[in-house]
Amino acid sequence: MTDLSQTLERIKGRWMVGGAALDQAPDAWRSALTGAANGETALLALAAQAGQIAFRPMPSSQLAPFPPLPRLDLPPLPDDMRSRFRRLLSLLKLSRSQCEHLLWFMASRGFSVHPLDYMPENFEDLPTCYLAWENWEERGGEAVSDLSEDTWDSFLPMERVYALKDMRGRDPAAARALLEKKASELNAEHRLKALSVLNVHLGPHDIPYLEDLWGNDRSQKVKAFAESLLVRLGKSFDEEENARELAEFHEATKSGLILRKSVVRPKKLKTTAQENRRSDLFELVSLSGLAKALGIAADALVAQWQFAEPRNDADFCQMVARTGSDQNVLVLVDRVLSEVGNLHFLSAMRDRLSEDDRMQRLPAVLKLDDEDLEKTLAFASGRLGTLSESLVKQGTAIKEAKSRIKAIAKDENARGHEGALRENLFTLGLLVDAPTARLLNDTFIEAGLNRADAALLMLQFNAALISGDTK
Repeated sequence: MTDLSQTLERIKGRWMVGGAALDQAPDAWRSALTGAANGETALLALAAQAGQIAFRPMPSSQLAPFPPLPRLDLPPLPDDMRSRFRRLLSLLKLSRSQCEHLLWFMASRGFSVHPLDYMPENFEDLPTCYLAWENWEERGGEAVSDLSEDTWDSFLPMERVYALKDMRGRDPAAARALLEKKASELNAEHRLKALSVLNVHLGPHDIPYLEDLWGNDRSQKVKAFAESLLVRLGKSFDEEENARELAEFHEATKSGLILRKSVVRPKKLKTTAQENRRSDLFELVSLSGLAKALGIAADALVAQWQFAEPRNDADFCQMVARTGSDQNVLVLVDRVLSEVGNLHFLSAMRDRLSEDDRMQRLPAVLKLDDEDLEKTLAFASGRLGTLSESLVKQGTAIKEAKSRIKAIAKDENARGHEGALRENLFTLGLLVDAPTARLLNDTFIEAGLNRADAALLMLQFNAALISGDTK
């Protein structure tokens, strides 16, 4: 091998100075090249092939084939729908968040994405069926058994969270016991995500473990999380001075000329510094602590709260989301929807609602949501592709989209709104069921949108993607 390397170097040296190199070739090569029309060109071919074959890099150890990409629990899109999916990605230039919503929509119809069409960069916020790909990427597809103390380290972080959540739903005590033994081994970020499953079936039996986390965990975020759960279970961590100070910013009084009813409302403040202090106190005081300082029950405080100042109301909603009971949250959400109509107040409380609770309140959210449907999409997460025509018509999105289409058709200056129109129609396509998607597609074409316009792609994809029938 050394002789061949030196020979090739001599041949290369001759060529670099413009000379012939046949006399530097090995005897066997010269014999093979005897009579060749162009011996130097033939020698070049031999030298190049020898260099590629003889000096090919070799692995340091025996190669092992990487296991094939595993099949997911859900089948990939049929071939005709794959082409529609690729067109969606290429023409709409979807963001990562939009791609995640699209994969959730497809999963609700019983399909997954083909890996040649789209491979997610991150699997954390995707349907659980894609965990098999994360497993393949991280471990080469090595199968793991059920989560237990012995198999804990074999699970990837999000696999572990999903398994713990499933275990928590079936056997809350077993999930808590496993967390008590193993959660301390995780770093703060992964530990907090694993402990988040304690939200499921939270009850008095969790108090000793939560108190231990609150008192001894090394992460302030974990301590704060444990404290919020303990407060929801009736424990109090409020400093009475803070609670009294926050209560002094409010007053419990009577309202109404005829039907007098008890209300709690904010006092009028004189300076921005007072407003900032009041906001800071909302983060330090619990719902029960404020109620106690006001001399009323927590349930009564939620029922009697008078919506008067947006900033103060938003702070109160966040406090209830953080420290109120499940019933407190439901009552306040319903009051916001019926009395205030400010969907921004719901952002903090939305995650406290179950999927069924969110879907029950979706009609009210639709009536209040603007044409971008951002809040509706958040409330419908987990049930994408299911909204009926009658439900969607309760909102303003269809009317706004038709108006925008007509404006674009009449006025060239309105074409700057085409991007917003595409966003709106894409979101509608994620939300509605297949019959409604077909109807809306025809509705927007009649309003003036070209049948081939990319803005209609998601609605057309929705209408065609029906489980068991994609024709």
